[in-house]
Amino acid sequence: MKLVIGLGNPGFKYKETRHNLGFNAIEVLAKKFKISEFQDKFDGKIAKATIFNQDIIFFLPMTFMNNSGIPISKVVNFYKIPLSDIFIIFDDLDLVVGKIKIKIGGRDAGHNGLKSIDSYVGKNYNKIKIGIGRPALAAMVTNYVLNKFDESEFYQINTILNFLAENLNLILSEQHEKFLNLYHSNQAQLKQSVAKELSK
Repeated sequence: MKLVIGLGNPGFKYKETRHNLGFNAIEVLAKKFKISEFQDKFDGKIAKATIFNQDIIFFLPMTFMNNSGIPISKVVNFYKIPLSDIFIIFDDLDLVVGKIKIKIGGRDAGHNGLKSIDSYVGKNYNKIKIGIGRPALAAMVTNYVLNKFDESEFYQINTILNFLAENLNLILSEQHEKFLNLYHSNQAQLKQSVAKELSK
């Protein structure tokens, strides 16, 4: 069983902000795989589906970001899911908008959601980092991540999330390098899609 998690903050005021990119990713995946109902359970929203001939859990922790580890640990412990089968999608300040990085374990890089998860379940899970860029001044970070994407960023992120949905099987089967190579080889086409949306 695989566990796919999107990080974010609950509540309308945080909807579609940069820090809620993980929530947006799960919404796109749910639409792609026709998952219409999420149950309120484990202090979050959970749905199960059989995709690519394997059972997959999609989960949105409904605590605030800095307590994400609490509901996630409940899911992990209940279903006895090993860290190698956990995939967490989140925003990354250190990557420019449009860049994706996948790695196992490593530092939390100041991300409050990851800090909480690391303390409750451990570090060696799969991290799917999607770039949101970083503001010029450190003092601007909090407002930056809690504000919405501008129009150009919105279309870039939406294009990335749709690509992620189309190729999720590569990530779940740990073909990370193949996924990233395919992503990079499609950059021109993806940029054209963004430009087309912006011109409407």
